Amino acid sequence: MKQIKITDEIYGHDFTFLYECSEQESIDHIRLTCDLEKEKQGNDATYFVLKTLKDDDVFERFIVVNQKVTKFSVVVHEIFHYVHEVMNHIGLKLNDETEEAYAYFLEYIYKKILKAIEEQRNESISKG
Repeated sequence: MKQIKITDEIYGHDFTFLYECSEQESIDHIRLTCDLEKEKQGNDATYFVLKTLKDDDVFERFIVVNQKVTKFSVVVHEIFHYVHEVMNHIGLKLNDETEEAYAYFLEYIYKKILKAIEEQRNESISKG
């Protein structure tokens, strides 16, 4: 399992991107810090917003892709769920007047994930 902590400098809603893992690995990892009562079964990817075990007022966000990242459409799909949740949290409901803000934020997060995956892959190649 690989994980990347993604920092959202715009709205401050950081999240963890988990990939190249089995569904059970991702569930076990998330349960280390968060209250995950139900297991989502049969999904190649999912997005979670969960209360932490330490503080009910603190939430952690996860985008999980239970496979090697080759289907970037799956990643974009899950990013949209994250973007929608963040934008709703700050009071921007999706409509004709806000769709451009959604699109720019989605693009920003997508580029951050791609850059982080590339950096992680380059690190593993250089370690040989």
